[in-house]
Amino acid sequence: MGADYQDNVPRGSTWGGIPLYNGAGAFNAVPRSFNQGAAWSRWEQYTRTGFATLEHSLDSGWVAKAQFNHQINGYDANLGAGASGFPDPADGSGVSMWAGQYIGRTTSDAADVYASGPVRLGGREHELVLGGSATNRRWKNRGWWDTQSVGYDTTVADFYRWNGSVPAPAWGAAPDYTNDEATRERGLYATARWNLRDDLQLITGGRVLSYRTAGIRESGSFVPYIGAVYDIDGTWSAYASYTTIFKPQSAQDASGRTLDPLEGENREIGVKAAFFGGRLHASAAYFDLLQDNYAEATGGLTPTGGTAYRAIQGVRTKGFEVEASGRIGTAWQVQAGFSHSIARQQGERVSTLTPASQFSLYASYKPAAVPGLTLGGGARWQDKTWGDVSHPAGTVRHTVPGYWIADASARYAFTPRLTGALALTNLFDRKYYTIFSSYSTYTWGEPRSVNASLTYRF
Repeated sequence: MGADYQDNVPRGSTWGGIPLYNGAGAFNAVPRSFNQGAAWSRWEQYTRTGFATLEHSLDSGWVAKAQFNHQINGYDANLGAGASGFPDPADGSGVSMWAGQYIGRTTSDAADVYASGPVRLGGREHELVLGGSATNRRWKNRGWWDTQSVGYDTTVADFYRWNGSVPAPAWGAAPDYTNDEATRERGLYATARWNLRDDLQLITGGRVLSYRTAGIRESGSFVPYIGAVYDIDGTWSAYASYTTIFKPQSAQDASGRTLDPLEGENREIGVKAAFFGGRLHASAAYFDLLQDNYAEATGGLTPTGGTAYRAIQGVRTKGFEVEASGRIGTAWQVQAGFSHSIARQQGERVSTLTPASQFSLYASYKPAAVPGLTLGGGARWQDKTWGDVSHPAGTVRHTVPGYWIADASARYAFTPRLTGALALTNLFDRKYYTIFSSYSTYTWGEPRSVNASLTYRF
């Protein structure tokens, strides 16, 4: 059992992003250090968590386990930022502030109880899991956004000389809107791994669930799963699976409302391999999903600062993933992966703010001449993204080019208990950005950063 207590109390919080275009229609490039947030802007967040796990092993090889979790996620955000409009490149005029106050919290209680163990049938030993879960979650929020009703002037006189020194709004005692959303989930599940032959396994399972929230009451819904794994030889195996989908989501829209559960079906086939006596593992998979209530990023933010989404219907996602990781020789450890997926709705691509393709390659090396030293490095790449945004001439499509980021690290074990580490992120200080298409704004990516640490294990 244990507990976690965390507070985040930033000041001068940015909000909404930087206007993407200036008044002349060119990209509105400002320094990465530029903060369009008001000096009084803050985005305080806190988390309180308590958890407990109880496990009991039986002589028969069965294990019973119960897990309980209580969590509170809260926020108190009074936000203001110069983010709306197109700044005049000559005098910085043409921009106004967004301002709002949001106070709320989500309280959740979850329990998961299950038993797993072997069963004998047909002269073979199989594996069985039986369990049940329950979750209650409640989100309450109060929001203030109507600046006109409190007589607040949102004009930014000169965007390029903005330093955030403006008064805060005097919000009224009564909020402009409130939210009170309760969600209840219950489920029973079973999974079995059948060893049909030494080289063939069949996996079957299912979940019966109920789900209740505002406007939705699902009871007795059955979500089946079936899959198979075939060992081709001592190195390669192939697998295939099919399942329907009913998955409550944590994604929220811009007002903070949780999206309806994701529904649909998923098919996947793939191969896996283990080389050099299991030191290096590789896999490749192809998947095909059909989904309703698909969470598409809007380019905006939720009241708690997360990515805002909207639910869209009839989305088909096809893609593949290739991965390899493990040890090569005695000194090298490698990890590489490439993924590609495209989601379409009636033939048109959706989620264009998410890159279709991503690649990463990382390696670490332990030189025999310096025991205790580990050197690491690698690179990650993502494909271009785009979105339709506002422009002085109307609505245009803005494309963010793909980019590479390199990282490096070093670690040295001074003693078996004391270790020092150095990590460099964005080694070559590459400038890149992401866009919030719903707001027609952007934010710069993280510049080069250095993190040094000492760890002592008692």
